[in-house]
Amino acid sequence: MPPHHDWETTPIPLIPTPYHLTRAPDQYTSAASDLALLHNTLIRALNSIYIQAPHVPVPQYANFVKYSLAAHAALTAHTRFEQALFSPEPEHAPAEPGLVDATDGEQRRGFVVGVAAWGNWLRSIGERKNNFSGDMCVALMDDFVASVARHFRDGVEMVRVGEKKRVVAARKREIGRFLGGLGKRSVLPVVCLNHDDDFEGGWHGFPPVPAVVRWVWRNFGRLDAEVWGFSCVGFDGKARALRYGGE
Repeated sequence: MPPHHDWETTPIPLIPTPYHLTRAPDQYTSAASDLALLHNTLIRALNSIYIQAPHVPVPQYANFVKYSLAAHAALTAHTRFEQALFSPEPEHAPAEPGLVDATDGEQRRGFVVGVAAWGNWLRSIGERKNNFSGDMCVALMDDFVASVARHFRDGVEMVRVGEKKRVVAARKREIGRFLGGLGKRSVLPVVCLNHDDDFEGGWHGFPPVPAVVRWVWRNFGRLDAEVWGFSCVGFDGKARALRYGGE
């Protein structure tokens, strides 16, 4: 099915879940699919920033920077989360040699530096030491989006092929804990409001927490609705066109 929105492919394509592709019921496919869904929330957040940055009007700069800082915080927290969850398991030989090196070595360093530079620039704007520029935002993101795309895809594949038993055993608990640890008002909405409930036909229940918790988490965003209005998904969980995406 062709994409309905630019943010589904630009600049980072959404990751199909292994379950949607194969319908395999095994634990590795299930764990990899949970991780793909989490990665896709961050991809939507980054894509929404990349596409809208050149089009945001001046009166919305402050809100857009807050939204971008939330995405940066979520991405940085996720990197730490993966470092802990994907730590080496020497007793388990890689099913496909090279994946571990690619994901945990140069590839990770390749985007950490770029993400940090982007975050420093955003913070300097928040502190009124710099001025927002849509072109600068896109240029800084160009330094890391390709590496993030590869890293996210490879991370899902590592779990699918069974390299990371720890992820399989702990995925739902740890993903829920990771999301629950994000700032409820300042960061969590950028994740929850970038998960499309109807993605791949809506077969999933994500995040992997009770439905009432999902509802509460998503609705924290109503406290700062102008900030979260840049997201790809509304409070109803439905995908939508970007406010300033030119779609």
